[in-house]
Amino acid sequence: MATTTTKHLELQFRNDKNQLKKITLNQPKPDVNADQAKQALETIQQTGGFLDDEGLNLYATVEGAVYVTRTVDDIYQAEQPEEN
Repeated sequence: MATTTTKHLELQFRNDKNQLKKITLNQPKPDVNADQAKQALETIQQTGGFLDDEGLNLYATVEGAVYVTRTVDDIYQAEQPEEN
């Protein structure tokens, strides 16, 4: 039985309609601190350059940043047929 663990950094925002929007970074630096996260979030938010089809700002308000760790334990994997 194999176990796989992955870690992502989610940058969270609210759009102009107050809906939660996320930017997910795969393989992030493991030691991002609150000041670094805040600076990155505010830089993205302040650009105002991420608009949807209606012209609404996707990242209008900073919500926060979190690490998301996912662990998957394989229980059973079917054998794959051999390729000729």
